[in-house]
Amino acid sequence: MGNTITLLWKNGRERTVWGTGLAESINQAGAKIGDSIKLERQRQQAVTIQIPERDQNGQIIGQTEKQVNRKTPCNLRE
Repeated sequence: MGNTITLLWKNGRERTVWGTGLAESINQAGAKIGDSIKLERQRQQAVTIQIPERDQNGQIIGQTEKQVNRKTPCNLRE
């Protein structure tokens, strides 16, 4: 199971949602295909990621740090 799920809304529309830790949240909730769930976003967490620096030939020559906000795992409720 990956970090994406496809939700079917009551109006018949589908939406694919991505989130770090989403698979773990689904497993913890015991949700199965066809279950009715409520998806709640919790909060964001500041993290530092490494971005490769490349030369004009595409070769990696170093790394740059960047601060980004990572969404924490979602809560799923039936």
